[in-house]
Amino acid sequence: MEKLSNEPDTPPRNLVIRLEITASKLVLAATVFLIGSLLAVALVKTVGADLNSPALTKNSQDFIYPTALSAAFSRAAQNVEDSVVYITTLDLDSEGDAYSQNSGTGIIVDPAGYILTNAHVIGNANRIKVRTSDGATLSATLIGTDEETDLAVVKVTTSKLLKPANVGDSEKVMVGEWVLAVGSPFGLQQTVTAGIISAKERVTDSRRSFQQMLQTDAAINPGNSGGPLVNMSGEVVGINTQIATRTGSFQGIGFAVPSLIFTDVYNQLVKQGRVSRGYLGIYPDKLTPQFCQVFGLPSQEGALVQDVTDIDGPAAKGGLRTGDVIVEFDGYKIKDDRDLIRRIVLTPINSPVKVRFIRAGVETSTNVTLVEREPTPVAKAPRSIPKLDRPRVERRSEKSEGGLSLAAAESKLGFSLSELTEARAQTLGYKGSTDGIFVRKVENNSAAYDAGLRDADIIKQINKKEVRTEADIVSAFKSLKPGDSVVFFIEKRSRNSSRRYFSLTIP
Repeated sequence: MEKLSNEPDTPPRNLVIRLEITASKLVLAATVFLIGSLLAVALVKTVGADLNSPALTKNSQDFIYPTALSAAFSRAAQNVEDSVVYITTLDLDSEGDAYSQNSGTGIIVDPAGYILTNAHVIGNANRIKVRTSDGATLSATLIGTDEETDLAVVKVTTSKLLKPANVGDSEKVMVGEWVLAVGSPFGLQQTVTAGIISAKERVTDSRRSFQQMLQTDAAINPGNSGGPLVNMSGEVVGINTQIATRTGSFQGIGFAVPSLIFTDVYNQLVKQGRVSRGYLGIYPDKLTPQFCQVFGLPSQEGALVQDVTDIDGPAAKGGLRTGDVIVEFDGYKIKDDRDLIRRIVLTPINSPVKVRFIRAGVETSTNVTLVEREPTPVAKAPRSIPKLDRPRVERRSEKSEGGLSLAAAESKLGFSLSELTEARAQTLGYKGSTDGIFVRKVENNSAAYDAGLRDADIIKQINKKEVRTEADIVSAFKSLKPGDSVVFFIEKRSRNSSRRYFSLTIP
């Protein structure tokens, strides 16, 4: 840390520069300043800029004074400050003695006394205290928690008039947009920090891909948890929940649960004390340019059904299959796999939903009835997989009449292939048909490895063509050349022998 002093050893650099300006340069600088000021005033009058305007409009090249921008920040903070509360909790033992305590932030969302915060702020507390912006301390009761989004709702009872915050639409938030984080970092209540939306739809837990966060660089520290992330209109667009850090304190990356998610969680907790989420029974994935090219899709909008994971689930009963591309769900156009996941978990269970999808180039639809999704279980250690002795690789000729020979394809993509025998399939634990091509080895840092192929995978299709023998795979590569897209349909070694698409471009 720099040493602070009222008497610096040397003048500041900018002060030194100013002392070196000559008289003639001073006259020139004054002239430029005067002209610039007159132009600025004229511009303000021309576009009608309001010094009290909270933000810039979309339809003009507005000039805005720093004082107006500062006023916008102040106004946004003032809009929410009376709705932000400081929360402290105590865990008591059987004798009534405190053995742990915690603190954080909450946001009043209903004048009846309902407050939204983080589940980890509440924990297993026996006592919950809420301090409002005017200093009053109130006892709170727990309404419900949702561990999967780390959200909780508590309620206070008071004769005072409580001011609820206005909730904004996180779907309309744009990357680069200014936001404020309000909370009680390290117990410092009503602290306001400023930053921007750094990214959207961040998944910080791969087991809960529906939990898609807003990322911000507004400072969030211990004690900010449960506090609001506020847009420049003073609306809450997120609940500050996590930070990415190696020190335990803020390092420029914070995450907030978006309002699209927390409003659904809040409404369910208040209504029924718990949260239920829809379940379709598929493994969705992002569409790649190669897949779209090979399958003739008009755009990359939509979500690929990589696998129907539950043969008794809603997707299977509705007729969805691996390779289908879902383009619309319950009336919502689907942008990608994350968008589909978000829509599934937000859709009420036990009600019919129309799903539009593309299969073999034809758009069609089906109806599915979502069931309740089971909570994410604790990850289990993978079962052991038998190790195979590496087979002897025979050198193949790279000569081919047009397109790629098998040897050239193996060299360019970084893998070696052979036919799948019944004995090898049984040894590896593959179920069902032994049709396919065995991936003997995938080189690290190769095109095949980067695409997701691994040792002992089984290739079922190449660019929609089934491959069972070496002749099939030679024929498939013969029609390809460097720069072409390739989509592999692969069966993976796993407990359920899952099947997925992998795509790449031939280098």
